[in-house]
Amino acid sequence: GRVCLAGFGDGTARLSDARLPATRNIVAQWQEHEHWVVSAHLSGTHGAVTGSVAGDVCFVDLRTGRPARRTPAGDGPKQGAMNT
Repeated sequence: GRVCLAGFGDGTARLSDARLPATRNIVAQWQEHEHWVVSAHLSGTHGAVTGSVAGDVCFVDLRTGRPARRTPAGDGPKQGAMNT
């Protein structure tokens, strides 16, 4: 597709739309992690799931840009489990 979700070393995740000019193709951005985001996936039409190297997982509602649920490190999947 034309939409890409990526995670970054500063704990942010950014959603970009390739149909827009490069100067304004970031359509959403959030920083819910304190560590490097190593996994970022779109989920359905309105969701995103991100996971950090520390093991915490965040479920984001793309309509609001806010986390719908967070799972702290140690309470959810083991570190790296989302990298399969």
